[in-house]
Amino acid sequence: MAIITLLTDFGDQDAYIGAVKGVIYSRCPQAQVADISHHIAPGDIRSAAFVLANTAPFFPIGSVHIAVVDPSVGTARKLLAVRTPFYTLLAPDNGILTMVLKGHIREYRRQDSQTIAILEDDVLAVEISNSHLFCDKVSSTFHARDILAPVAAQIATGLDIKQLGPSVTSICAISISVPNCLKYGVWQGEIIYIDRFGNLISNIEENMLPKDAKLQVQINDHVIDGLNRTYADKDNLLALISSSGYLEIAINQGSASKKLSVTVGQKITVHIL
Repeated sequence: MAIITLLTDFGDQDAYIGAVKGVIYSRCPQAQVADISHHIAPGDIRSAAFVLANTAPFFPIGSVHIAVVDPSVGTARKLLAVRTPFYTLLAPDNGILTMVLKGHIREYRRQDSQTIAILEDDVLAVEISNSHLFCDKVSSTFHARDILAPVAAQIATGLDIKQLGPSVTSICAISISVPNCLKYGVWQGEIIYIDRFGNLISNIEENMLPKDAKLQVQINDHVIDGLNRTYADKDNLLALISSSGYLEIAINQGSASKKLSVTVGQKITVHIL
């Protein structure tokens, strides 16, 4: 019996999550349902993509992940099921799967003012269109409950996603910024995620930085000398490698985001000395 996870921007004070779980349990009473998060900011596809990519790999092989941050619910946008060698993903085709499928993307292209990602052959992607598998009545504003929940329950009990609809070879993608090497020993990246503690997570990966190298990290007018190992190493602004493997700016017992007035997209520069 597969684990089914839920990642949404629904919050937890309304009926939405309860209804989604109710449909899953009605179709599959033995299901194990795990909440990744329901506190993604409303409509924040980019943050949802980051959270999904940093949680899905830690679940058992065969898990089914429902990810719903869907500002265009009810429009012509597709709903997708993507089976990788490790898990199955169910989500709207709006870029939310870009980061979790990063290692399965062959190339990116521009098409009709939209970035699309061409998938590798090691994944199977289909459009969810077989209405016989949906709830009896489908609301145009609640596809998580009426389409994705019953489909996930049936996948958990052995349904092959090929029965969901026609295969697709590409998905819509959000742009993923890549750090630039400005010159020898100087990397410029940007903040791609801010967690609830106000920690600033950049797109500069640990493997881009020479091991044990001396470096300076600059963000706005602030310069941080060296990397620390833990949040408790300093009482003021510090830089370290986050648990997800990215360069992070933090303040122990404080919010780096508030102190620096930084939002997602802020540039960050690393000087390797």
